[in-house]
Amino acid sequence: MVSRTLLNAAGSPEGQEANGALEGLTYLAASRRADPQLIATVTGLLRRVMDEVRTDVVARETEVDGEKVIEIAQGEDLVEKLPIALAGCSRIACSSSCPPAFVKELVRELTGRWRKIMSGELVWGPGNAMLAVRALQDIGMQAGLDSSLRLEVLKALAPRLAQIPVLLAISKILQADDSPAIAPSALTVGQHVLSRRRPDGGYEAEDRPDILAALARIAARQNLGLPDEK
Repeated sequence: MVSRTLLNAAGSPEGQEANGALEGLTYLAASRRADPQLIATVTGLLRRVMDEVRTDVVARETEVDGEKVIEIAQGEDLVEKLPIALAGCSRIACSSSCPPAFVKELVRELTGRWRKIMSGELVWGPGNAMLAVRALQDIGMQAGLDSSLRLEVLKALAPRLAQIPVLLAISKILQADDSPAIAPSALTVGQHVLSRRRPDGGYEAEDRPDILAALARIAARQNLGLPDEK
């Protein structure tokens, strides 16, 4: 059985083999024919990977052209396995075969990790932090996602609204759901972005294209404001 073979390989001491098997399992669990048992097994494996990933930084002294050089390297799990796990969580949660209970579990898992990153309790590095944002964005944009879960994603991301990648993620989620339930969040985000204008009414040149794109997504909504407003 393919899933059993991949599960065995995922436990291999050979890093590349284990990483390839882990990624393959996420595609299997996201397939249309994936059964709940397989989804539960793979999501449990992804959770364990995120729990056990090493975040240490290792310094090694090597010699290059006769000169001593200090190389600073992050743990391999941090730069190879963790990105696979984050993408896998998103891939499974966004699949049509994923039961609502598992989607809810994955949203709670990712929002919980993101909050720990914001508090400094979890140190995954800037790259993986943005991958976590991207995973939440992809899940939050799903058309069939329950509004309460979409709001949970938005609330988790909101404290870092000043960061352009987070602002863009939030604006795409707000664009994906034009329902009255999300309207107050859209209004709040829009007002926050407008408050970032300089005294002359403009935005910083390097951020202007992304900020205007985010505002355009929000302004294009039919529902913007309190639930009873249009």
